[in-house]
Amino acid sequence: MINHQCKGSISVDFLFSITVSCLLLMFVILTSLTFSLVEVAQYVAYATARTYFIGHENPGAHESAAVGQFDALRGKFFKSGVDMSQWFFLSNMTIYDGQSTGLPPDGLTPDRRTRFGVGFTFTSKVLTMNIPFLGKVGSGNDGFAFPIAAFLGREVSASECVAVVGSFVQGGNGC
Repeated sequence: MINHQCKGSISVDFLFSITVSCLLLMFVILTSLTFSLVEVAQYVAYATARTYFIGHENPGAHESAAVGQFDALRGKFFKSGVDMSQWFFLSNMTIYDGQSTGLPPDGLTPDRRTRFGVGFTFTSKVLTMNIPFLGKVGSGNDGFAFPIAAFLGREVSASECVAVVGSFVQGGNGC
């Protein structure tokens, strides 16, 4: 015997499944967007560290070139086009100049320190959400923070080369 009083029950199942499917699709898209932008942030760190790597006239020129490169790339990838500053942002950059960074291995002698590079924090607020029946994802309203860093060696500047090598070469500065 067929019960004719259950008309429309398939519509409720359909609406529920479409809602869940759309929410899962949105979560997958936001997660993939976040991880894609983490890769872009890693490129920004590498390109900035590479700019810091190149020898200039003096050590101060290394830092100013790295800051200029970081600001240019941050503006190009994270502040142009669609305004996503409420979802994703980069913190200010820290330059590691071979001194103690607090990162392992630390405590090396000054001639063995190779921590030349840059670092910053990529923060994603888009994944901080409140899921019904499960609760809040993430702690606080600050979002998920991903530490990004790139370390390369650093070429000596022209003034450092003259100071070290110039004293060994007779008749010239050797650089």
